[in-house]
Amino acid sequence: MNIEKNKLPESFYTINVIATFRNTDQEFFDQTLTEKQLENEVTMIVAICKSLNNRLFHLVKLSLCFNEADVKRNSTIEKSIKLNNGKYYF
Repeated sequence: MNIEKNKLPESFYTINVIATFRNTDQEFFDQTLTEKQLENEVTMIVAICKSLNNRLFHLVKLSLCFNEADVKRNSTIEKSIKLNNGKYYF
């Protein structure tokens, strides 16, 4: 998605992701998600995992970091922090 990070429309969210893999280096990247992709935790994780292509078999953990303003405006992000501290293990 070719949208400047600081100029995202309000319906888009940028999440910092650290993907930890078995037997390989961690990968750090920014993931831009839509309101629909943040409908719930499952849709959020599926959207992030789609960007990992064929490395899902080796995925051990996703660590997510959210912008404070986004936490206040999206309940899925808020829930991710409160219930899972932004970490998902596989």
